[in-house]
Amino acid sequence: MRQPFTELTSAAEPNRHFTRRYEQYIFRLCRGSDLSRVATLESLSYDEVEGIYIRQGEATLAAQHQPPFRILGIDEIALKKGHGHFVLVLSAPEQSRVLAVLEDRSQATLEKWLEQLPPEQQAAIESVCIDMWEPYSHAIEKKLPHAKIVIDRFHVQKNLNDALTKARREVQRQAPDEVREALKGCRWLLVRNREDLTVEQRTQLETACAACPELKTCYDLKEEFRKLFALPDRATAEPALQEWQRKVKASGVKAFEPFLTTLNNWGQYILNYFDERLTSGFVEGMNNKIKLLKRIACGFRNFDHFALRVRIECAPAAVLPH
Repeated sequence: MRQPFTELTSAAEPNRHFTRRYEQYIFRLCRGSDLSRVATLESLSYDEVEGIYIRQGEATLAAQHQPPFRILGIDEIALKKGHGHFVLVLSAPEQSRVLAVLEDRSQATLEKWLEQLPPEQQAAIESVCIDMWEPYSHAIEKKLPHAKIVIDRFHVQKNLNDALTKARREVQRQAPDEVREALKGCRWLLVRNREDLTVEQRTQLETACAACPELKTCYDLKEEFRKLFALPDRATAEPALQEWQRKVKASGVKAFEPFLTTLNNWGQYILNYFDERLTSGFVEGMNNKIKLLKRIACGFRNFDHFALRVRIECAPAAVLPH
């Protein structure tokens, strides 16, 4: 009695409806695009396109050669704006790749991920670049005690810029009408780097500072602090930072006092920047790419699929099919 059978072919995986070449073609179409759009273009269902993307993506990532990384970047991104739900993005900046996306930024979640790293990889991590979120530093101190923690200089500067903005608001609230008029439109001028201002913007800023000496003091302190990161080494930067702190205390600017507390709490980790000039620049660039992915997809219902897509789309171009 004859039995029905399916003839195997080298062009397709067993129990697959599409050839390998066609699945690779669909995967390339999905790169940087909405899966629904690809499904419409190819007259496929969304589930078929998603299944192809996941299979091809997992296979591509599994085939990557992943040498031990020396520097670990840690940063978060809001999964839903305004909802306080942050996911953790872990990266290897020197290798230009995202290592993982974790569901939250808690200390326990980060520790669990660090624990699953092979012992040789844990030992290979020399530096970890973070922002000033205590669960990150506590997890690193506990699980990677040999690694150097570096606070991203741009997060530090943003913290100071926020203090400057607070000082401006307090000044404007108490200032007479003529001073308020002079301060109109200077919000972004105060926090931008001076060399990035146009001639017209500089003139406007100088007019505002002339009308309010207290605000000029705040602005000058901000610019002086920013220039500290151009100093050649830690030995020069540490006394300069201490001198800057003395100037802030002598200035009597109350809005800067919380920032001084921040420097006292995180000072040594901030100064670690001068040992290797590490920043979260790569991580921030990846975060912008992830935000674009969210807009393209109009959100993600499945977190695991979201995390996989981030790893695929943020992988080095050399390891992905074109």
